This record gives sequence, C-alpha cells and structure tokens, in this order.
Amino acid sequence: MRFVLYALTVVAVGALAFQLYRLAVKKGELERELAAIEAKIAPLAKENGKLENDLSSLKDSDTVLRELRRAGYAAPGEKVYVIIPKR
Repeated sequence: MRFVLYALTVVAVGALAFQLYRLAVKKGELERELAAIEAKIAPLAKENGKLENDLSSLKDSDTVLRELRRAGYAAPGEKVYVIIPKR
C-alpha cells in the first residue's frame, strides 16, 4: 500500500512538473510575441504623433493658406504663372 501511495505521489509531482514546464514554454512564446508586437507599435506611435501635430497645425487658417499656395492654388482674382524650366 505504501508503494502505491509513493508511486501516485511521484506521478502527481511529475505531472505537475510537466505542466509547469509547458506553462514556462508558453510564457516564453507569449513574451516573444509581445516584443514583436511592441516593435511594430513603436514606429506607428511615432507616425501617429507626427500626424496629430500636422492635423493640429492645419486647424490654423494661415497654415492652410500657405499649404494651398505651395500646392499651386491661388486666391480668387490672382494670376498664377507657371515657370517651365528648359531641358
């Protein structure tokens, strides 16, 4: 009887150890996956900050007018001259 209890105890401890091993492996996989996702997020967060700054600057009408003129637009009544360089 004592041998059976000892054997059951060894099997139970072995099963627990195996489960702990599987959990440790899974934790390592999840940590690597998290690091990969965080590496993808960092440049996107930087770009998002830049876009938010651009958006806030476009709320200023002077900035919008300056960007429109840079793109070649003119106010009503203005003449636009396009200079074509020689090749």
